[in-house]
Amino acid sequence: MKNNKLLLILVIVIIMIPLLLVSCDTIEYTPLYAGRTSYVGEVAVANDVDYIYVVANLNQEAIDNGWVIVELHIDVKETLEELPVNKTGAPIIGKFTFKSSFEIEDEIIEYGDMFPIPETLYDNHFFIAVHVVIARYEEGSENILNESAWGVGTRFVEQGTWAMYLLYDLAEEE
Repeated sequence: MKNNKLLLILVIVIIMIPLLLVSCDTIEYTPLYAGRTSYVGEVAVANDVDYIYVVANLNQEAIDNGWVIVELHIDVKETLEELPVNKTGAPIIGKFTFKSSFEIEDEIIEYGDMFPIPETLYDNHFFIAVHVVIARYEEGSENILNESAWGVGTRFVEQGTWAMYLLYDLAEEE
């Protein structure tokens, strides 16, 4: 019973978030790179008057190569200082506001969430960090290969981790 409820929630989120994005006037896209150099998809960001919508999706080449999303971590903050980082400035993914994980058999290729826009804003822009773990079965084997992926933006630190964040300016609703 619990698994059925979870599956229903999963289906609703998978269907509704992309539909909500379509209803937004302006959608910004940034590439999603795995292993620093492999273009595997994109991150779509949009907003209405109440929410910022963030969706990560894999491109057809990644899907054709068997890659699926097995983890998704998103954080949306009004200031860069609010994003959770360690002493060296690298993001602490486990402390991101949104986190979800899936089994490789779930075959998730697109997923996201919505984040409420505060009634009183410090500024008109937000800092968004999107981390995705993709996985696939190694060809001819039961071994699972994993790659870490980030939405392309500004690096958190110049040396060390290649983790990135995006600067998103709220679109004006018409």
